[in-house]
Amino acid sequence: MGASEREHGVNRAAGRTLQRKSLRALWRPDWHRSAWTRRDIVQADDTKVHVVTTFVRLREDGGQIASYDSLYVLTYQDDRWAIKGRSSFAP
Repeated sequence: MGASEREHGVNRAAGRTLQRKSLRALWRPDWHRSAWTRRDIVQADDTKVHVVTTFVRLREDGGQIASYDSLYVLTYQDDRWAIKGRSSFAP
């Protein structure tokens, strides 16, 4: 990969980061942080766990903007647990 290709890769990555920040500001300009309100293991064995979650998006003053349900699939591989997949209705 030449210098020009590396620069374009960096520019594209920076552009995507800026785009995500801009979209977040458009969607919910008052979104300050998120917090879990529910995390329940609904199925599990020695190498896989399904976790049903709910999280809220909060304003800086702690006021709730929205609440979303999600499902996480965690797997144990290579001597560690990691998120294998997530499904959520959150934008």
